Amino acid sequence: MKRIKSNQRQVYLWRDEETDNVIAIIGFDLDSENKAILVRYLSINPSFQAEDISFSCLSALAKEFPMYGISGTLEMSECLKKWALHEQRTISEIIGLDVKKNEGQHG
Repeated sequence: MKRIKSNQRQVYLWRDEETDNVIAIIGFDLDSENKAILVRYLSINPSFQAEDISFSCLSALAKEFPMYGISGTLEMSECLKKWALHEQRTISEIIGLDVKKNEGQHG
């Protein structure tokens, strides 16, 4: 509760556009100082179980906080990995590592 009250832990609801029913919930820790998000859980209503909903939730989170790196708990790692592949993003981009490419340099 302490993290929720201090706005470090956030909970977002994902609603179906047609019915306005809540179909997913995503909980995460927001670290403004380090520009980092730690996804703790993502739960989808069993009637709507599909990877594209989890991908949509994570993509919306990334759009909401474009300057933040996104990582997750061990339990969330497989979901985040699939999302990264779906979005064709590298893990370094998702977690916010500043990886410089050696353009034009061959070793």
